Amino acid sequence: MVIQVREAELGIAVSPREWGERLHRFVADHGGARVRLRVMRPEDVISESFDVLVIDDLTSYLTRRLVQQAQSGGKSVLGVFDGVEFPEGEQRLRTLGVDSVIDAHASPEEFIREAGRIHTGTTSTLPAAGVTPPADPQNDEHLRGRITAIAGPTGGVGRTEMAVALAGACRFEGESVVLIDGDDLAPSLAQRLGLPLHPNLRTAVDALHHRTGGLAGSLSFPRHLRVDVLAGLANPKDWMELRSGDVVEVIRELADERARVIVDIGGRIEDLSFHGGPARNGLARAILSAADDVIAVGLPSPIGLARMIEWLADAGPLLGQKPVHCVFNRVSKSSFQRSEVEREFTRSFEPDSLSFVPEDRRVLEAAWAGEAVPQGQFSKAVASIARFLVAGHPAERIEA
Repeated sequence: MVIQVREAELGIAVSPREWGERLHRFVADHGGARVRLRVMRPEDVISESFDVLVIDDLTSYLTRRLVQQAQSGGKSVLGVFDGVEFPEGEQRLRTLGVDSVIDAHASPEEFIREAGRIHTGTTSTLPAAGVTPPADPQNDEHLRGRITAIAGPTGGVGRTEMAVALAGACRFEGESVVLIDGDDLAPSLAQRLGLPLHPNLRTAVDALHHRTGGLAGSLSFPRHLRVDVLAGLANPKDWMELRSGDVVEVIRELADERARVIVDIGGRIEDLSFHGGPARNGLARAILSAADDVIAVGLPSPIGLARMIEWLADAGPLLGQKPVHCVFNRVSKSSFQRSEVEREFTRSFEPDSLSFVPEDRRVLEAAWAGEAVPQGQFSKAVASIARFLVAGHPAERIEA
């Protein structure tokens, strides 16, 4: 008698790495399994029906509790790590209690074979020794602060100014905040705040992964801003020496100690490696994927509007269902301009909130002085965004 084994139904979590698209295409062309859905949020894991969750170690909502909830619902969990980019990811996945792990560079056939193995209940080869779970796994979700990425298209839209002002405003709202320069294309946070170029992001990575000191020693504390700051690369040419997985781990470690981590990232997110090019924009893509919410900053001109919409379309697979708050910076006092921008923009994208931040000469003056922007129209508008983020209100339109 021949026993027919049903093909495993997969829930593939959206990932900044290319394994997900490669696996999806292979299954569509050759079979061996079925892709039930692309998982974009933790609720999908609980509410949707499938057999095996295939999920990246960089996924922002991956926690021990989510793994346990999936397993209690009859699902198996296959964790994916990149042994070249971030080898520590394998240990993180094992600590979270996944059923099996696989390297992101494995072939689609190997993914299907391993998913089928854990689906049919074959004995796992995961070692039990040497894995130390969190002290209180049921509560590990609420212990981590929120990671907020300040993003958006290129073209001098004011991401860094927004990140600096928002960090100060969230601190004023009572949150403990750390501000990180995650822009490996044009890092500018140290120069903007008058900080030394060292310590910086590389110092923090070394501290975390090579035990050269604690993360606290990598932070600066500008008195005029009164939040901890992690400067970016001293030289953007060093980007190849910085693995995106290491930076994400630094961000997560800091989020374990702060209510909010605000990360200023570069404007380019194209996946050049998909076409055989360098992984030049890998850091921005990884941070977007790891973030809990995203603030996209753009300009209110026709070109700025088009670039914002194009950027959001490109970022869609990385953003998934996470909250996206859109900010148009340097807006004139004209109510007609604002209404036109809102009308044209919302025809293409529905953000969780939409804000207009006015042009303010104090911003440029503060940049020249290397200080925080003083009270004025700009600061007032950013303070409204901070209150919105901290309070966690439902979607709304925020006026300056």
